[in-house]
Amino acid sequence: PVQFDYYGARTLGSIFEGIDGTAEIKLGEDWSFRMKGNVRGMGLEDLALFNPAQLAGSSGKLSGDITLTSDARQDPAFGLRLRVERPGGNLQARFFDALLPYLPQAPNRTQVEKITARARFVAYREAALTMELLESDRIKVFLHIIVPEYNLVLNLNLEIRVDEKNAFSQLAALLGLFEVTLS
Repeated sequence: PVQFDYYGARTLGSIFEGIDGTAEIKLGEDWSFRMKGNVRGMGLEDLALFNPAQLAGSSGKLSGDITLTSDARQDPAFGLRLRVERPGGNLQARFFDALLPYLPQAPNRTQVEKITARARFVAYREAALTMELLESDRIKVFLHIIVPEYNLVLNLNLEIRVDEKNAFSQLAALLGLFEVTLS
């Protein structure tokens, strides 16, 4: 295998520390890929270029870790743990629209409906996002966010299932999140 160490990977012009980590690649019939990253600091605003419709104007310093493992013998594994600690930042109110279908009729749903109806941007105090690929067609997601202005403490657990194996890998490739080219 060939191992690459990287330090301070970040978007062009970012003022944040970036991501440090290692990537290991083994080619051939018994190929493998392993990547581990420590997100020391990445701005939510830096990610706006990947999805401007949902993230333009958003802010907050992300930290955490990311892992991706794939090989010829088994399903890929993916893990992501990110958090934004105090003082938090801002999110577009439309971000909360996407959460409404997953919220039962409860006080949290009422608070989220108020956010999406009244504001363009919402200040949050802290947030956390955890994603884990359970199988190639199932991903587990946990979202935690505190929005003091609306007295909202949201903890949302989701399991996303798709009909086709490796659909998440295919989606990531389509979105340009990663690309591997062998020649």
